[in-house]
Amino acid sequence: MKHMKIGVVLLALLLAAMAMVPLVSASDSSDKTPGSQEELINQLMHQKMTMGQFYEKVSPGLLKNMPETLRDRFYETEMKWPSSLNATYPASASLSQKPESEMSALVDIMALSESGYGTAGSTVSFMSRTFTSPSGTIFPYMHDNSKLLKWNYNTNQWDYLTSRDHSAYAASYNAASGSTSVQPGTYTVFGQHDGLFPLLEPYIQYTQSSIFTIS
Repeated sequence: MKHMKIGVVLLALLLAAMAMVPLVSASDSSDKTPGSQEELINQLMHQKMTMGQFYEKVSPGLLKNMPETLRDRFYETEMKWPSSLNATYPASASLSQKPESEMSALVDIMALSESGYGTAGSTVSFMSRTFTSPSGTIFPYMHDNSKLLKWNYNTNQWDYLTSRDHSAYAASYNAASGSTSVQPGTYTVFGQHDGLFPLLEPYIQYTQSSIFTIS
């Protein structure tokens, strides 16, 4: 599980986060100075706008590097701000103005990931997926990779068999899944999950299913 606190507390981390985002080139992410970018996001917070309008202002490279159909979806999807954050902090508030006792009002935005499998005879179905929390929270980008591995008793390590990838833009759920026929042996599913939180902070995490045997 990967989580973040959404609010002005994130703004100081934004520049460093954008430097690590694989979808945005260095030239795209340096359009604005750190101070001006934080000020811009503070001004935009809680305004009624689409995700496309928001990222057009704070990270145009994110939009530039995605397919046109997905970019159109960004402009059709409303930017949603957590209601409790909206009620607690005005858009113009800075972190230094917030009493420490109010920090608990910040909303936890989480990426919840898991890997699993199913069997039917010699066929194994495998999947690695990620949900956002609170349920329905839109992430600008989500990617999952699911690998099926078999234990090699000669080398005492996991051998790669096959994998699946899947990505989604402006989504609250993403999954990579596949199925294949296998020989008798011991198996597991390994997942890599990465993407971007709503304010462009990147996340990456790994999951593994339980170990199972096909006889």
